[in-house]
Amino acid sequence: MGRWLDAEVDHRHLNDVITGRNPSAENLAIWIFDVWSKKFPELTSVRVSETDKTWAEYKHL
Repeated sequence: MGRWLDAEVDHRHLNDVITGRNPSAENLAIWIFDVWSKKFPELTSVRVSETDKTWAEYKHL
């Protein structure tokens, strides 16, 4: 996943990565889940850290 993040997200403006919605941590978690759950159906959640103490998590129920 690290290589994918480097290729798709690193050093890019997040508005260019996630089009059509606010690139908040919450929306990033949803977007990453949507992309990766197709490759890994067993994936149940994604957490995106903003700082050491704050994050957003998307859980598929």
